Amino acid sequence: MPANFKKFDVKHGLSVNGLEFVDANRNVTLNNLTVQGTSTVVDTRTVSTTDPIISLGASGSTRTISSITAATPGRLFFSADDFADVAVGDSFEYNSAGSAAAPLVSGTVYYVLARETDVNSSNYRSITIAASQGGTAINITNAGSGAQTAKLNPLQDLGQDLGIEFNYVSGGAKKGFFGYDESEGHFTFLLDTTYSGSSTVSDTTSPVFTGTKSGAEFSYAKLQPTGSLTSNASALDIDQTWNAVGATFKAVEIDIVDTASAADSSLLDISVGGDQELLLRKDGVLSLNTSNQTGVFTLVQDSGTQATTTNLIDGTSTWNAGGSTFIGLDLSFTQTAYAAASKLVSISASADRNFVINAEGEIVSRSEFTGGGLQTGLLVDVTDTSSAANSLLLDLQVGNTSKFSVDKDGDVIAAGDLTIEGSVTVNGTGNFEDTVTIQSQTNGTGTYSDSTELQSSTATISAGSSAATNVNSFTASSFTTAKLLVQVKQGSNIHSTELMLVHDGTDVYMTEYGTVYNSDIIVTFDAIVTGGNVEVRLTKTAAAITANSQATVKVTRTAIAS
Repeated sequence: MPANFKKFDVKHGLSVNGLEFVDANRNVTLNNLTVQGTSTVVDTRTVSTTDPIISLGASGSTRTISSITAATPGRLFFSADDFADVAVGDSFEYNSAGSAAAPLVSGTVYYVLARETDVNSSNYRSITIAASQGGTAINITNAGSGAQTAKLNPLQDLGQDLGIEFNYVSGGAKKGFFGYDESEGHFTFLLDTTYSGSSTVSDTTSPVFTGTKSGAEFSYAKLQPTGSLTSNASALDIDQTWNAVGATFKAVEIDIVDTASAADSSLLDISVGGDQELLLRKDGVLSLNTSNQTGVFTLVQDSGTQATTTNLIDGTSTWNAGGSTFIGLDLSFTQTAYAAASKLVSISASADRNFVINAEGEIVSRSEFTGGGLQTGLLVDVTDTSSAANSLLLDLQVGNTSKFSVDKDGDVIAAGDLTIEGSVTVNGTGNFEDTVTIQSQTNGTGTYSDSTELQSSTATISAGSSAATNVNSFTASSFTTAKLLVQVKQGSNIHSTELMLVHDGTDVYMTEYGTVYNSDIIVTFDAIVTGGNVEVRLTKTAAAITANSQATVKVTRTAIAS
């Protein structure tokens, strides 16, 4: 017991409900009942508003010295009540209103060496003192005069840890401590402790408790300082060392069993100046800047912090498992009802600089070419270390069917009509299916409109057929002039010619020239306007019919718009 009370810096005067139960020798008594072992003591008094539940010591209180005896050593006498407040090891400040007892100096701190408690002694209720803790008793040569007092345990920076030490067993007898850590200036809880000071008397040095920091369990904790924090003070400071490879560490763990709570309950709610800055809902949805932003997840970067290059979103990942499917960014929406302006993705720098994917998956990209020099609206740069020969740089599809693509060699493959406004530079081979429409401006300005159509067609004429076969056609209202290069093959026979034609909507005027063949003429040519179209027809010659084999016709047509 003495060691425990010493470390709590209590020499005597401990009371419960105003009743003293630690005597001058630190024996515990309450209403003359000695408490030993596991006992319960109940004070049946009515507790007044001024009675403390627990009070520790009489630190800083002043006691009257009733008399001083000059002797070797000298003695200081007290009344019965004041003497009860003085214990061996106490410090006190001696003061004299008249002349100080020699060699004592008024205003100086001294220490209690011994107390005389024998009622039969002439020195009963007196103490001997020393200039230092546990030092040599002072010889008093002059008792002094005037009122003389002792200020018990005067306020002073002891420079030591103050708290409560307790005993426990964990593989052996151990001690724990909770209380004030003088070096850190805050409350601490230690296990398996050692104490660097004395266990019997107060220390003049700066003794401390050392041990292993332990945890504490509460149903509720609130951090609310009475004054403003300094610039370097953290409201909550977690300082740990994670140093075990096989261990799973957690800086903060929140484990909630939700049996009944409101829908807007949150796991984490952080606000600054009343503005909610971060919210983690109970369903795991994370919201940032929720007080003044509309997004569920909103990142707002202060322009004042952008003196150097910064990334608003920076994600780094290593994909290193061949059997795993990795996803860099996954956004999944269930579209049951939404406004027409809804967007899957919206990235904007200004009205003319943005990238949008609307709710239907349509991509709208706007950019500005400013500042002169070479500008690029869309850049696709592929490093090909290993890919199939038919790999594509670009593939545009409708219903999972490719309509326009560019392969890795730069070849352009178009399925269906291809409309080109202005000039086109193609490095490599361009493959177009069926028709290419070229547009131009009138006098080089204004709106582009259809000007020229390039078309390729293939037809067959059955063996023995004598009927005219339509091998190429175009819309009469769209095109007036056409030039055709025709190739006809029947077996090993080849017949090629060029056709030039115009029409007036009713009749077709056509001329044939540049005819070349290796054996004989295979077909004859004609053109008519029918059903709003101009049709170019071929009829087998008698010799070709006699050959009794199929003929294949390929036509390349250039048409000029009306």
